[in-house]
Amino acid sequence: SESPAGDLHSRSLVYFRMGRFEDALADIDAAFKIQPETGDFYYLRGIIRSWTGDAAGSAQDIADAKYIDEEVPEIYDMMGIKAK
Repeated sequence: SESPAGDLHSRSLVYFRMGRFEDALADIDAAFKIQPETGDFYYLRGIIRSWTGDAAGSAQDIADAKYIDEEVPEIYDMMGIKAK
């Protein structure tokens, strides 16, 4: 196991792929509490928020992710994970 935050991020991805957006959001928020200021976490939360109808939160998270690590969007694109 990489880390508690990393494990939560991984489970959040699984929930997202299952369409369990509220569970995915709960896990990524918990990961943030352990390891804030992580571009990967911001980006995933932004994508999840886009699927829950939080357009403003989604845009802010995606912008923050790109500010922290401009390569994060490319990683998610390769996994086929995109905003709605």
